[in-house]
Amino acid sequence: MAATAAAAFLAVAPTASATMKFPPGPWVEVYHSSGTLVGRLHGDMNWSASLRTVTFSPQDFYVRAGECVYVVYGGYQNNNLVAKSPKYKECGRDGAWSAKSISTDTPGGIQTVIIELTDVEHGNKASNNCWYGDLQCTDGP
Repeated sequence: MAATAAAAFLAVAPTASATMKFPPGPWVEVYHSSGTLVGRLHGDMNWSASLRTVTFSPQDFYVRAGECVYVVYGGYQNNNLVAKSPKYKECGRDGAWSAKSISTDTPGGIQTVIIELTDVEHGNKASNNCWYGDLQCTDGP
């Protein structure tokens, strides 16, 4: 079940540099079927000028004590996967999380990013889709 907070469209503003920066906000929240929050990931997302690299930094990551969550970042162009992060696993944490990035050599770069959280024990998933061309993120899938 995805969080309603993540369902809201996020406004975006270009930075003074050659990158596009999506503002901090609730990217993805994953819940138990009971409605208990298992994990929440949010922070900044920056597209390079070439669109070939997307960096996620700084980030805050909460995972409920006694729980574990997988995180995967995927980069797409015309619905084709062109970049994918490793599957990161985090358990029982709250606070800053190190920078992550995805990159591709595909001409035209990454047009869409999908950030997915999965509750390791129960398999519940939530995702957020961010479109470079539309300058917005919405709740997945």
